[in-house]
Amino acid sequence: MRSYYILFVTLFGCLFLQLSAVKAQVVCGEQALKLADKHYQAGAFEEVESALLPCLSTGFTDQEKVQAYRLLALSYIANDFPDKANKAVADLLKINAAFEPSFFDPEEFTSLVRTLKVGSSVQLVTSVSKKAEDIRKAPATISVITQDEIIQRGYTDLVEFLNDLPGFQISRYYGPQLANMYQRGLRTNNTEKTLLLIDGVEENDLWTNWADISRQYSLSNIKQVEVVFGPASTMYGSNAFAGVINIITRTAADFTTAQKPLGVKAMVGYGAYNHRFADVTVGYKKKLVSATFTARLFESGSHDLSSQSFYDYNPAAYNTINYNSILGIRSGAQQYINQHGIPLTSPLYTVYGAPGNADSIIPTAQGIEAARNLDKSAYTQIVNGQPVRYSKTDKAYLINARITIGDFTIGAQTWKKSEGGTTQFTDMYVAGGDNGQVWVPTQTFFYVKYDKQLSDKVTISSFSNYRIHGVDDSKLVFVSNYARRDLGIKDLVTNKQAFWSTRYLYSNSKQFRTELKILYTPSRKLDMIAGIELRNSQLQGNYLVSLNVRDAQERGLFTAPPEGGNQFNVNDAGIYGQATYRFTEAFRATFGTRIDYNVIRTSGGYGTEINPRLVLDYTKKSWVFKVIYARGIMNVSNWTKFSTAGNRIPNPNLGTESINNIEFSASNAISKTVTADITYYRSDIKDVVGTRTLSTGQNVNDNIGRFNIKGIQANITIRKKTFNGYLNYAYTKGKQTRDEKGDVNLVIGDIASHTINAGAYYEPVKYLGINLRGNYISSQPVGTGTSVPSNTEKFSGYFLAHTTVSLKELIKGTTLQLICNNLFDKNYFNPGVKAADGTENPTQILQRGRNFLLRLNFDF
Repeated sequence: MRSYYILFVTLFGCLFLQLSAVKAQVVCGEQALKLADKHYQAGAFEEVESALLPCLSTGFTDQEKVQAYRLLALSYIANDFPDKANKAVADLLKINAAFEPSFFDPEEFTSLVRTLKVGSSVQLVTSVSKKAEDIRKAPATISVITQDEIIQRGYTDLVEFLNDLPGFQISRYYGPQLANMYQRGLRTNNTEKTLLLIDGVEENDLWTNWADISRQYSLSNIKQVEVVFGPASTMYGSNAFAGVINIITRTAADFTTAQKPLGVKAMVGYGAYNHRFADVTVGYKKKLVSATFTARLFESGSHDLSSQSFYDYNPAAYNTINYNSILGIRSGAQQYINQHGIPLTSPLYTVYGAPGNADSIIPTAQGIEAARNLDKSAYTQIVNGQPVRYSKTDKAYLINARITIGDFTIGAQTWKKSEGGTTQFTDMYVAGGDNGQVWVPTQTFFYVKYDKQLSDKVTISSFSNYRIHGVDDSKLVFVSNYARRDLGIKDLVTNKQAFWSTRYLYSNSKQFRTELKILYTPSRKLDMIAGIELRNSQLQGNYLVSLNVRDAQERGLFTAPPEGGNQFNVNDAGIYGQATYRFTEAFRATFGTRIDYNVIRTSGGYGTEINPRLVLDYTKKSWVFKVIYARGIMNVSNWTKFSTAGNRIPNPNLGTESINNIEFSASNAISKTVTADITYYRSDIKDVVGTRTLSTGQNVNDNIGRFNIKGIQANITIRKKTFNGYLNYAYTKGKQTRDEKGDVNLVIGDIASHTINAGAYYEPVKYLGINLRGNYISSQPVGTGTSVPSNTEKFSGYFLAHTTVSLKELIKGTTLQLICNNLFDKNYFNPGVKAADGTENPTQILQRGRNFLLRLNFDF
């Protein structure tokens, strides 16, 4: 018995020692990763697997698992086990869908990660929180357009694909900007309420805040465009009011490989209205060095608007003008006589009142007819060598370059465009493009960026950029006449004709901005981002203007000079932070806030503003539910404060506009290829700048407007190998509740209650792609009871269809496309911009009929 006991103890002891030895051999955590990396560097790839596999089930944190799967994938690639490498990368991306290979990783691994990301059902965005995250769980409502979709659908500019998104309504007016865009139902005179970014560099004009979304931007270098809906001031500060459009461009790694270090993406096109462009992006990558270079040239005419009464320069337009009301002097008549020395009797007018004490001067029928004919004579004159008529030609160029060495990136961009003619005005105010009417904005930026992952938990990023924005050699060719009150009875006496003048405009503003941010992920439950941003801006106050003399920069003057001159030193500081905490696998909360401080010179500016964001999201199987609250502000531009355009006087004391937004959303990944989402939002907008009329007849901008807007956005998207499609719907109901008169109850003008956009792309055979898309816009209210009371037109609902046919690989790497917009040649109008009163601003603008464009895409 004793011998059995000794034998049992001996066997148990041996087993215990063996298990202890095995346990001691299974070393996990950082030690296992270091050992596996040592084996990989030594070429012992089988040992990498032995060191890591036992720890993957229980021995690693999530961050350590990512590194383990990376080492496994690298070893499988080196050992030529592609299936195992694919699975390792797929498992890695399940844990961290935003994973990016390092500069030192082999090209095969980098390419595999990118390939699996593209095929992943998780779509990543970076524009909401300034970090990569799942679009469905990002703390905002966001839409994405990819490069493939831009090509397949036949988009030729940014406006076209924004028009296909829910929550945008576009009014093309072909003026200083191609179109006004109204995001989530807020009608504005310009595009300053949406922040436009290119790779994180703000594109909104420094002086006006306008987002110049026109045809100067390259399409060949776009990777994807991310559109954030609702205020984003928590991350971006004072001008991300209605939303953000972030154009993310391709890096060299997106179209090069180890075997092909040089890649080229290009497109050329020619179409209706003499529309032509060339657009090319070249990328190079070799080890730690990569570079891209983009260039674009664009020129286009316009559809002929001379058939429209606002642009036909028909003298008969003056037949309806009430010259009696315009020319009559009903107060200060005697002073007028004394000042201008006009005769007391004339067949052109009658002086009423006692001699030496005239109380009024009223034009006679002969005087009215004479003034009418003198105004009509302006349309028969030669202006800048051309007869006065409608004409418009637009030109633009853009150059963009970027070089990356390791963690450092240096980039630059410059563009200039020339918008001939400004159809925001009628023929009763301005001449055509051939007569010299032109708008010429320019923008240039430089930036330096440093990104460094210090550890699995900490990443830092430093970004500095310098911007120069301006308007140069822009010309407003305008008429001075009796109908516009530029001429009066004193001029009628001398039979003075209406005449044309050229006003040259110049502006120039500069800004230096620097930002430092830190992303900290201590665990899978918590991630945080924090940053500080500083800006110094040198902003112009009013235009420099010279009349009939070119070179406004050197010889121009500015009116209504504020104290201290026409140049303003502006300093801004912002501190922001955002944290996301995962309470359970299903439930997360995100809270962020930003504190901004603004000072103009020494005592101006808006002071301090705080903009919070709070988001709760809950995941249930394939469903994601979100509740979002965010506040945003709009820092009113110097142009709005100090420009004297339109008989306006400056108001340097304008405060910020504010928006409080709450929304509820639900999205469902129905399958790997089909997703659907719906969002309800409500926005309360206060202190919106509007125009107030003074007793002197002059205007002044003031914080007088208030709006309440609510709506629904819904999307269904299908993405398959040979077929993809989308269907989206937006419902918008907006009210203006306060204006210069006080409390009101007005429907927001120009905004359709319902829009539907749909499209499908199908490849019936390998080398043929067919895209069909359509837009439905319901009726757009204007006139009495709306915020655009001067517009007396009626805008019924309409449907548009567009198609693109693509012939692929006729020559290797090429795609030839025939693009047809307005397929059924629908005759329709967009509402006019600004006041849309029919006198200075047109009430409606005829849109393009059926038109074709041929485009050739290169991918080498």
